[in-house]
Amino acid sequence: MKLVILLPGLLACLALARRTVPQVLLDVYLPTILLLPMYFDLRLKHLPPLLFSETAILPIGIAMAALLASRRLEWQWSLTDIWIALFVLLVGISESRQTNTHTGGLDIFSELTGAVLPYMAGRLLIEPYRLRAAFIRRFVVLLSFVAAVGLYEFKSGRSVTQALWKHVFPDEPIIWPQQMRWGFGRIAGPYAQSILCAMVFLIGLLFCMWLRRAYPQWGTRRFFAYVPLRIRTAIFAAMIAGLLMTQSRGPWLGAILAIAIVWVGRQRDIRRAAWKVTAAAVVLLAMSWGYANRYTSGTIAQAKNLEQQDAIYRRELLKNYIPIVKERPLIGWGITDYPVMHNQFSIDNEYLLLAVTQGLIGLALFVLINVENWRRMLRAMRWMTGPADRAFLFCLMGIMGGILATLATVYLGMQVFYLFFLLTGWIHGLQPTDSVSGSGPEPALPYQPQRFRRVLA
Repeated sequence: MKLVILLPGLLACLALARRTVPQVLLDVYLPTILLLPMYFDLRLKHLPPLLFSETAILPIGIAMAALLASRRLEWQWSLTDIWIALFVLLVGISESRQTNTHTGGLDIFSELTGAVLPYMAGRLLIEPYRLRAAFIRRFVVLLSFVAAVGLYEFKSGRSVTQALWKHVFPDEPIIWPQQMRWGFGRIAGPYAQSILCAMVFLIGLLFCMWLRRAYPQWGTRRFFAYVPLRIRTAIFAAMIAGLLMTQSRGPWLGAILAIAIVWVGRQRDIRRAAWKVTAAAVVLLAMSWGYANRYTSGTIAQAKNLEQQDAIYRRELLKNYIPIVKERPLIGWGITDYPVMHNQFSIDNEYLLLAVTQGLIGLALFVLINVENWRRMLRAMRWMTGPADRAFLFCLMGIMGGILATLATVYLGMQVFYLFFLLTGWIHGLQPTDSVSGSGPEPALPYQPQRFRRVLA
C-alpha cells in the first residue's frame, strides 16, 4: 500500500509526455503538496525515503534540467542561488558531523527536492509562461476543499487526513495528533500541524485578495442559480474560515501584518502609508512585548491554561537552547540528533532551530536569502507599475512578511517549506504583465509548445 507514494511521480511522468512542464506543475505538483500529507514516507532499498512531494517534483526537475540543457529555458545566476546552495550544503555538513555521512546525504536529498527544485520551478515555470493567475486560481480552489473538510475537523476534533491515510499506512505512528482549543478542533488539514496549516491559509488569503482585485470578473458565476452565493465570495470566505479554524494566534498576527502590507500597496502615497504601518507595528510590538513578559513570567506548572503553557514553553526555549548554540556556534548539531534540553523536544521557533541545527552560519544564510528576496521585490517596484503587477508585488511582500513573522512561533516545515522556496523562486522570476488591465476577463495563457518529449528528441 505504501507504493501509493509513487503515484504522483507516475502521474507527472505521464503528464510530461502530453503536456508542457508548467502545466504539470499546476496539474500534479500543486495538488500533491496542497492535498496530500507529507509525514508518511516510502523506504525502498538503496534509495532515500520518498514523500508524495518528492516523487511529484523529481520528474519536473528532470524536465527543467532538460529544458535548460537544450536552451529552451534560460537561467540567470544570482546571489540567492549561492545562498540556497550553501544553505543546502550546510544541512548535510551539520548532519554528517553529528551522525554520519549517510544521514547527511539523505538530508541533502531532502533539501534538493524540498528547496532547490521548488525554487527552480517558481523561477522558471510561472512568470515566463504567464502562469501567475492560473497558478493562484488553482491554489485557492484546492485550498477551498481543505477548508471545507476542515469544517468537520473543527466541529468534531477529528482529523480526516489522519483517519483516511492511517488505513494506507497502518504501521506508521501518528506524531501529529489533533489538538483542541476553546472547545473546538484546531484544523491541520494535510499540513501536519495547525500553525503550518494557518500559514498555508495565510498565503491563500492574500492570493485570493489579489485575484479579486486584479480580475473583477473572476468567480462571479453562482454555484447554483437559486443560491445567491458567488464562487469568488465562497472561496474568499473559505480562506478566512480556514485561517480562523486553525485557532493559531501567531499566524493571525502574521496575517494582520500581511494585510497591512497589502494595504500600503493600495495607497496613492506608498511611502507615507509605509511609515504609518511601521509606526503602528512598532507601537503594537512594544505593547505586545510588555504583555508577553507579564503573561509568561511564571513557570509552566503555574500556567492557568494550555495557551499560557504554550507561551511559557516558547519563552523557555530561548533560555534553554542558547547555551547549546554557544557550544557549536558555526555549523550546529544537525537536525536528527541535537541535544534535547529539559524535555523540550519541539523547537517552535525557526530562527532558534536554525541556530541549533545549522549554527549561526545557517541562520545567516537564511537571513541572506530573505534579504535578497526583499531587495528584489523593492527593486521590482520600478518596473512593475501596472495596477495588477503592483498589487501582486505587495501581495508577495505581505505573504513573505507574514511568514517571517509567524516563524518566530513555529518551524519552517512540511508544505510551508516547499512554498517558501517556490515563492522565493517566483520573486526572482517576476515579469510585468502588460496585457493585464485589471478590469477585464482573464487573458488566455500563451503556453509555448515545449513538451518534454520534444526536448528528449
